[in-house]
Amino acid sequence: MGLTQYYYTQALHWFHSQGISAQKLSIGWHKWLITHPKVHRLRGQPVYVGDGIKVGKEGKKMPGVKKLHNESENVTKPEWMRGHYFGALALLLKAGYSLKAVPVILGLQDGIKTSEDDETTIVERMSSLCVELIHAGSYIILDAYFASKELIKEFRKHQLHLITRVRINAVGKHPSPTPTLKRSRGRPRVWGESVKLRNLFDEKDCFTTETLLLYGKMVTLRYRCCDLHWDSSVERVRFGKRFVARGQTNNPAFN
Repeated sequence: MGLTQYYYTQALHWFHSQGISAQKLSIGWHKWLITHPKVHRLRGQPVYVGDGIKVGKEGKKMPGVKKLHNESENVTKPEWMRGHYFGALALLLKAGYSLKAVPVILGLQDGIKTSEDDETTIVERMSSLCVELIHAGSYIILDAYFASKELIKEFRKHQLHLITRVRINAVGKHPSPTPTLKRSRGRPRVWGESVKLRNLFDEKDCFTTETLLLYGKMVTLRYRCCDLHWDSSVERVRFGKRFVARGQTNNPAFN
């Protein structure tokens, strides 16, 4: 906003003002941002990026501060810390040959309960944040931590597409086989044959090769996609894996 340090004391009153709603400001900002000509679109739909952010705080009586576990592999960070857990959502915009994540909304998602019996999880709050703000048909990129059945079910209900990462030991399932005229004894099969993704993507001959611009360089990319059941016997998800020419690999992801 272009304010200097001399306005810091006056700006502190904004946090206690009832005339400014951070939620309404975020919604208004998002309505303007989605009309920007540089919005990155996939199949004609905008692409969002969401994640949780842990910010360390030293205040012991600050609202929302709690003990948090640090999953980072950085040895300079402690395993446990006290701080705030924020849920963030950003929109991808084009900037030359790269993409920039422009923040849309940021809010506390842990440490504050609206009622005594409030047992809402972080995954459920992230799901609610995406559903309330993002329009149907959009794509959302989330960390593997949020890849749960509850979130996927909610996204399907509101026609949102999820792009995330799954573990290499994940198991997909083929569609159920066509029932025969003579039904056998027992309950009909809901799932088809199980498929271990680790073995599925070991078949290098089944990969498709493409050459594209990646990180400012032309590289050869090999990928494979498979539509399998994972969390539902009705809806399918798309699993995929890619190999870059320099030998780096990405874990399977699904959409």
